[in-house]
Amino acid sequence: MVPFIDQSGFKWLQRVFSGARPEVEKVLILRELNKYAADISVYHQEWLTALRVKIEDYHLAHDRESGRRLANETFHAKVLLADETLAYVGSANLLWSSEAASLEAGVVIEGDAAAQVARLLDGVLRAVRVG
Repeated sequence: MVPFIDQSGFKWLQRVFSGARPEVEKVLILRELNKYAADISVYHQEWLTALRVKIEDYHLAHDRESGRRLANETFHAKVLLADETLAYVGSANLLWSSEAASLEAGVVIEGDAAAQVARLLDGVLRAVRVG
């Protein structure tokens, strides 16, 4: 789950997903997927399909300011869930600058904390797939 990704980030993500066993479910949750649709279809569709990566767009419409206009709920979280016992939560977007130039921080969590992250992501995926 990452809000921002660039060409370098897709390569980074490809390395991560390539290391997973084939039977592992691989889901990329982006925000504003339409911003990346052209890049995905031109540059990344082949490997995404080969690795069976599902791509989801998380945003939920909600009332803002007493119903005067609709806004989209979005996210700023950066989360990688290995399974219900291991997860990474941090500040790095999947951008060239995050890998090579920015000071980013994150933690790998295990056990009950990772299970809570798994529940959060399950809820996000339910919301995306229903919406």
